[in-house]
Amino acid sequence: MEPQKQADKGKGGRPKKDSRKRKTKIITIKCSVYEKQVIQGKANALGYSVSKFLVTIAMNRQVDSPATKQLRVPQSVLLELNGHLGPIGNNLNQLVRYWHTRAQVFTSEDRNKVRDLAEGLWKIVKQLQDYLQ
Repeated sequence: MEPQKQADKGKGGRPKKDSRKRKTKIITIKCSVYEKQVIQGKANALGYSVSKFLVTIAMNRQVDSPATKQLRVPQSVLLELNGHLGPIGNNLNQLVRYWHTRAQVFTSEDRNKVRDLAEGLWKIVKQLQDYLQ
């Protein structure tokens, strides 16, 4: 009867969690007394521990980077700006067409200026498109 007891020993109890779900790492933060009270109050209001509350917020919320905070331009303003860039591009295209038909009028310095202007305009349009998408 004794050998059977030893075989049964250690089989009971709660099964171990998957290693990916096991929480073994500790993060320490510093905050003011007021910030601590606010965090604890919000956690208590939700019925969470402070640890669960902070992990839930960190895993589920997206925080704006300093670059995004710096550029808070309404989309309507950007769309209007994009609308103004179209006619500028058309004027630039007409200038290039004129350049191709009457090449002797333009100096190499003029050509470089037009090329730089076109490249700069194209970069602005691409940045606007990327931001709006």
